[in-house]
Amino acid sequence: MSKVPLSPFGPGSPLSPNESSTISYTLIIDEEPSGDGTNVVSNITYSVNEIVDLQESSNTVAIFIVKQNMKILKQCSSNVAIKGQLLTFTNTISNLGNTANTNIVFTDSIPEGTTFVEGSVKINDVEQPDYNPADGFSLDNLSPQDKFIVTFEVTNKILIIYKQNLNICE
Repeated sequence: MSKVPLSPFGPGSPLSPNESSTISYTLIIDEEPSGDGTNVVSNITYSVNEIVDLQESSNTVAIFIVKQNMKILKQCSSNVAIKGQLLTFTNTISNLGNTANTNIVFTDSIPEGTTFVEGSVKINDVEQPDYNPADGFSLDNLSPQDKFIVTFEVTNKILIIYKQNLNICE
């Protein structure tokens, strides 16, 4: 973490009795902390008359660090298909962060040479007969460390699909 002063208060600027000064700074998170947050304490060193190096510390302020980390893994029931074969795509959407993700919209293009099977979309094994991945659809909020499993089917219209040629399973 680094601190960028916004209101510098330097040495040689004495405060009168019952006077105060506000010092502000911006905290920049340079790297992800090991936990879900960090604690910040301010310290001052000051002098009164001839007494030097007096010290005081502020209260502790806890700062919750939001970790955004979504992952989606797409899999196909087969990487080679013959004409007329049914293929199932499985998309596992995981929230690896520490806060709920909201406003999630899932979209997936239907591979060239295939036809989407109407009514085949399932979210966590619950049928969604009106959903089409090519059009996209909203998902519920996703809690930390939770996941959605979205599946749908397509029918292969061409003789052979090779995963590496159409990149349909990645």
